[in-house]
Amino acid sequence: MWTKFTAGALLGFPLAVALTGLLIWLWPGVWISALIVGLLFFVPLWITAMTTSVLFPRRRDAWLTLAGLNLIAYALLFAAKQWAI
Repeated sequence: MWTKFTAGALLGFPLAVALTGLLIWLWPGVWISALIVGLLFFVPLWITAMTTSVLFPRRRDAWLTLAGLNLIAYALLFAAKQWAI
């Protein structure tokens, strides 16, 4: 259980950062207006990643799934910045 929770804590943090950055980047208007909203969403996203990582049946599944979600989230953030969506 502790290894799954560690996966959620260590890989959930960058996942929450990427999702928050994507939210701020895609928010209509100036990015500074979405900063407070993004910061309000950051902690619940991180806690959600930590708590749901315990629900995986095996610790390897938790690590691989969260690592894959990190890759997808950062790829989306990179694409949004490159194509100025």
